[in-house]
Amino acid sequence: MKLFSTSKFRPEQTFNKIDPLRFYIGIFLGIFSAFIIYSFAFVIFEGFRMMTKTEDCSFWIVSNAEMSFFKIFTALLSLILAQSVTLTFWLKELREISSKYGYKRKYAINNIRGFSWYFTSWFFRMATIIGIYFILADKKGYYVFKIYPEYNYLFIFFLIVLFLNSWLDLRLFSLKRKTLKILINAVIILILALGLSRIDIVDYKSLNRAIKKSCIVNNSQINLPEYDKFNKLENKSLIKHIYLFPDTINNDKPNLVIDHELVKFSNVEEKINKIRSRVDKSNRTHLQFIFHIDLEVRMKYINEIKKKLSKYGIFRIAYAVKPKNPEYDIRYYDLYINSIINSAYRQKLIISTEPIQPQPDIIEEVNSFNKIIIKYHKGHYYINNKQILEKDLVKVLKSKAYQTENYIFLIKVEDNMIFSTYFTMWSSILSAVTELRDNLAFKIYQCEFEDLDESKQEKIADSYPIRFFEVTEEFNSLIK
Repeated sequence: MKLFSTSKFRPEQTFNKIDPLRFYIGIFLGIFSAFIIYSFAFVIFEGFRMMTKTEDCSFWIVSNAEMSFFKIFTALLSLILAQSVTLTFWLKELREISSKYGYKRKYAINNIRGFSWYFTSWFFRMATIIGIYFILADKKGYYVFKIYPEYNYLFIFFLIVLFLNSWLDLRLFSLKRKTLKILINAVIILILALGLSRIDIVDYKSLNRAIKKSCIVNNSQINLPEYDKFNKLENKSLIKHIYLFPDTINNDKPNLVIDHELVKFSNVEEKINKIRSRVDKSNRTHLQFIFHIDLEVRMKYINEIKKKLSKYGIFRIAYAVKPKNPEYDIRYYDLYINSIINSAYRQKLIISTEPIQPQPDIIEEVNSFNKIIIKYHKGHYYINNKQILEKDLVKVLKSKAYQTENYIFLIKVEDNMIFSTYFTMWSSILSAVTELRDNLAFKIYQCEFEDLDESKQEKIADSYPIRFFEVTEEFNSLIK
């Protein structure tokens, strides 16, 4: 049984009885409502983007294509919703409302108005949930969950359903040439949407430029090394960042940024001391510096900073890396690092950062181990003075560590060596020992080293420690 029969409404009389003044006021209210909805959505979207800015200056920057789609979608949505404002304003006071079937007309009008705003409420709640996810759960979630262009069809479907739903109720008022009227209505909304979408409520391009300008550096400017083992940063309150990247003016000396402040090399010690003094004494031993180093930076500048850090007892350093086979946009991985000192792995390390003066007890301890020496000279890698191809470094180092008891890796570091060469040697050592640990863990516990509890990890790490020392030019004469 039908709720009501449309034949009794005499729809052909309905729109002819709208007062001309009311007609034009309704159009004005509709356009004004569309502009308000469009402006609100635009400001909310830009507000969410502002909140995605992170300490390392990562920021949700949308492309022109993404922004164009957002604006045309929002404009269409705004006009379709505003159409319900216009229709209800036109129809709510017609004389037919008080007729025998007036309550059914009220029902139809409420449907036009109610469905639109229920949809709006649901849509904005969903948008808010996604926005909160990007900001709170994972500030770089926009690199993982791509709305554009993967889900364009879903948003287009929303608009079509919303538009046609209004005509499900309008059929009660206008049945003649319904298809033609739907097409005319759609064309009018589309033309108005194209005009509305050209309005930038917020100048997003200028906003992007301003944020980029406020950031001295970010990882997108630095060519970081690739590595397949990395850890996400924890205890961020005790983590500080050091950036080293080429200076376009001075080709030799790199730019240096410490804790998001451009620093001269002559002022490094002063800056480190200031950072250290702001940390509670009980936590200073846990202070960690993450190095974001471009592959072309020379090691003499890196060693100089390490030397200053060691003077203040700061030995917890790490290198920022990017994955070899990223699943998402490479910018998503800015906060992933490969740590030199990582308590989760129970690495047995001799800290390679140099003291101000070579300490006899450290040199004596280094000389007490069986040495596996890796160096780079005139375009070739050498292990214990035997030339090795780069692709074979991990295999040879793994074999040497397996055959050598009480070993230590010595990395010969020349001042003019670039960071990419150093990182190749250092990461090869890390990979070799990691493979040995995994093999032993599988043999004893049938699982990988990372999956073991701390006590079992310690036992495995005792068999294959990551023990190395960086032999800089001033240490050459002291290592036997």
